This record gives sequence, structure tokens and C-alpha cells, in this order.
Amino acid sequence: MNIMHPNEKELQHYLNKHMTDLENRRIRRHLSSCPPCRRKLSALLAVELELAELPVLEAPADLTTRVMSALRKVPHPEAEGPPGRRHDAHAAGQAKPYWRRELFHGAIAMVATLMFVSSGLVGRLAALDSDRLEAGVRQGALVWLQTVQTFSHHLLS
Repeated sequence: MNIMHPNEKELQHYLNKHMTDLENRRIRRHLSSCPPCRRKLSALLAVELELAELPVLEAPADLTTRVMSALRKVPHPEAEGPPGRRHDAHAAGQAKPYWRRELFHGAIAMVATLMFVSSGLVGRLAALDSDRLEAGVRQGALVWLQTVQTFSHHLLS
């Protein structure tokens, strides 16, 4: 007799209750007689429980104020005067404007990465239902893009 073992996706759906009653009964019946599949389900459950236990980090309340005040202290390249004066300033040992710009962009990327990781989204992404993932990722990407564009616009203007 050929036994149809549920794959990991089906076990994940069973665990998250994202299946029809018929599929649910089939997998429940199979699990009652298949120790290897029960072990797989137990491992998936352990991962879910570990992810649920991860703390969701919150950014310090004054993070926005600190970042914005630090950014206000960074001079814009246009504020340094005509190119001849800027060249003389560089000869005196000051950093080139494009380095400041690169540092500024790196700081934006670092803050965005910190916000993404500290928000707990990494753990939540692992628990997403794969059937709804594509639509959710597209919607999330659009929202994220709009947020980054707005954030960058406010910082750079």
C-alpha cells in the first residue's frame, strides 16, 4: 500500500489551520499512524513556538529626534560655496562632499535596516502562509517603497 505522506507545506497548513475540513481529516488520520510525520509536525511546531517567543524590539522613543538632529548637523554640499572655495577647503584637510553624501546614505540604510530587524518582521515573515505570500509581499513592498520614498524625501529636502 502506497502511503501519501503530507509534505512540509501541507503540515504547515495543518498546523496553522489553513486547509479544508477534508484535508484536515486526511492529515489528522495520517498523523495518527505515522511517527515520522508526527516528528516533522512537532519540529514545525517547535519552530513556530520559538518564533513566537522572540521579543519584538522597539526603537528608543527619542530615536527620531536623535537621527534628525544628527542629520541637521551634516552640511549640504551646496552650502559650501563655489567649486574653487570648496577645493581650497579640501586642501585645508576637510572631507570631500561626496564622502559626506555617501556617509549620509549609509546612515539612512543603517536606520532602515535597524527598523526592519527590530520590528520583528523577520520572525513574522517565516510564519506567513505561502499561498498568500505573493500578494502580501507585493502589497508590503509597495508600502515599504512609499515609506522609504517619503522618509528619504523628508530627510533630503
